[in-house]
Amino acid sequence: MTDFIDFCRSIKTRPSMFLWPVKYYSAVNLVIGYNYAVDSLLLEGFHEWLILKLGFRCEFYWGRLIPMIVFPETPDLLEEWREDKPSIEQEKMAIIRLADELEEFYQVKKDQNRGLRWIYAQYDLSCYKLDNE
Repeated sequence: MTDFIDFCRSIKTRPSMFLWPVKYYSAVNLVIGYNYAVDSLLLEGFHEWLILKLGFRCEFYWGRLIPMIVFPETPDLLEEWREDKPSIEQEKMAIIRLADELEEFYQVKKDQNRGLRWIYAQYDLSCYKLDNE
């Protein structure tokens, strides 16, 4: 489904065409809507994919994980994002990273040698390692 990859690239290159206001959580909501339009299967495994990127277990929903990946050095970042205080540059960086992660996730998910089972297996393995450290 190259339509989804094109969709991700369009969000990244022309965010104002798809988002109003051009804010990270507008992009999250757009992706959630797209997911519902395709029977909610598109984002299956995406949370686990992002947890693998983070390198630690976190129960936040996937939309809150992207800022943690983009700005790992900012411990109070989530509070800033909740209060709608990120800079325009931070918003753009998060939108681009969201689109990049979705595109990479989708390609891995559709890969015959990896796929969704591989993502879940990697996630389970990482959780096992974390639990036994």
